[in-house]
Amino acid sequence: MNEPLVSVIVPAHNAAAHIGMTLRNILSQSYSNLEVWVVDDGSEDETARVVQSFDGPIRYRHQNSQGPAAARNSALKIAQGEIVAFLDADDLWSKHHLARSVRLFQEDPSLGIVQSWTRNWRSGRERGPSYCTDPYRFTMLCSSVYRHSVFDKVGLLDSSLRFGEDSDFFIRCYEHHIAKRIYPDVSLYYHRHGGNMTAQKSLQQLGVVQVYKRRRDRIRDGLLDAAAVRGEGLREYCGEPPLSYDDGRFQPVGEEILSFLK
Repeated sequence: MNEPLVSVIVPAHNAAAHIGMTLRNILSQSYSNLEVWVVDDGSEDETARVVQSFDGPIRYRHQNSQGPAAARNSALKIAQGEIVAFLDADDLWSKHHLARSVRLFQEDPSLGIVQSWTRNWRSGRERGPSYCTDPYRFTMLCSSVYRHSVFDKVGLLDSSLRFGEDSDFFIRCYEHHIAKRIYPDVSLYYHRHGGNMTAQKSLQQLGVVQVYKRRRDRIRDGLLDAAAVRGEGLREYCGEPPLSYDDGRFQPVGEEILSFLK
């Protein structure tokens, strides 16, 4: 089979402390036919210098600060790949994340999304990096890989949402009957640290209430039929978040993370 181009999109805002780790991780993927778009969303640190120190298929794009959804959208509009993947500038993937997803897309042309599992880890000076959740499956944009055509059908990410744009997008994919395959391995290692945008935010602050209100409004306005027969419910399609994004455990990480820390 041919190897379709995969466009990897990395939004970055003041990400100099972590983005080198993330780019090393992307370049170590077992799938190599990539273009990598780093969209610098108005950084005021050394993000540009770090990104531009890398060789290979990494392309740098700067914009005034508009939020991560707008940064991803700006790259989506120019990305050339048949397949799209997102990775935040402080997170990591498992080595075969892209290769496995591409293979599943090639085996089943009806698929629009391949979704894997996530596990959270935290940086640590005293005890070292450690996992802080069990694996879980939820609407984390970076845990899934997408056919580019999905965005033509469903629309871009909602840039009016500073938080919750991932849940909003998955709900719209569900409403548009986008076929999804779940691969039951951890592919996304979600990095918890003091600079996380979502740290110490309530569900309302994270946009969850607003996202579900928008779905209710679409149903009320007759824009979709909530009673339409589907093979799975919304919760089954999207998955569920962990009870806590940091449950207090200190379980040492392995080489899947340590190998990218410098």
